Amino acid sequence: MGGYTRLIAESSASPAPDNIQESTAPPETQEPAAPQVTESTSKSLAEIKNQAGKTVDSDALANAPLAYKIEDGSPQVLIIHTHTTESYYEQDRSVDETKNITAVGNVIDEKLKAGGIEAIHDVTVHDYPSYSGAYTRSAATAKSRLLQNPGIKVILDVHRDAVASADGSKLKLTADINGEKAAQVMFVVGTDAQLAHCNWQENLKLALKLQRAANELGSIIIEIGTNGNPLDEAKKGAELIGDVLVKVLSENK
Repeated sequence: MGGYTRLIAESSASPAPDNIQESTAPPETQEPAAPQVTESTSKSLAEIKNQAGKTVDSDALANAPLAYKIEDGSPQVLIIHTHTTESYYEQDRSVDETKNITAVGNVIDEKLKAGGIEAIHDVTVHDYPSYSGAYTRSAATAKSRLLQNPGIKVILDVHRDAVASADGSKLKLTADINGEKAAQVMFVVGTDAQLAHCNWQENLKLALKLQRAANELGSIIIEIGTNGNPLDEAKKGAELIGDVLVKVLSENK
C-alpha cells in the first residue's frame, strides 16, 4: 500500500469525529511495554482513493496553476494540529511535545523556512483535556491566525493515523526511500458531496501537485504515519513532505 490522496465527503473528513466521547483523563506520559507491531513497506507510486463519488480530472487539476501566489515577507503557511496529543508507537497519546505530533509539525515548519517560505506552527492543544470538540477548537485557532496573518495561503492540519492489521496488532506503514524507512503520508481532501465547500477542487489541486512532486523526488509521501510507526520514521516522512511543499510552493511564487 503506497502513500495516497484520499478524496472524501466533507462530513467524513475527520477520522475521529468530535461527537465521539473519550476519557478526559490525562494522556499517558510514561512509556508502557512496547506493543505488537506489523509492518507494511511499499515502493509503489502514490494514488488517489476516491471515497466521495466525485468525478475529477486529476491530470488537468495537477497541470493547472494554483489560484494564489506565494509571497515573501509574511507567513504563507499555517501548520496546526486538531489532535495535538496524537503520538507514535509506544503510546497513542501524549502531552509531551517531544513525543507527539507537534514534533512532526516542527520538522515541516523548519523545512519550509529553510526553503524560503514563511510559516507559522501553532502548537495549541485542541484535544485535551476534552477530546470532543477538537475540530471546533482547531477551526477557531485557524480563524484567529488568519485574522492576524491575512497573507496565509495554505493551512496544514497535520495528524497521525491509526491502522490495525488483521490480527489486531498495530500496523505501521513505511516507505523505503533510498534504503531509509520513512512513515507514509496521506493527504485527506474533503469535497462538497455532503456539505458546502466551494474551494475543494483547489485543495485537491494542491494535493495532486504535492503527490506528483513527491513521485518526481522518489518519495512515497502523500495523516503522517500511524500509531505503529516510531517517531523517527514520522519525522523522516515530515522531512520529505517538507521538501515537497517547498518545491511546489516555490514554483508558485
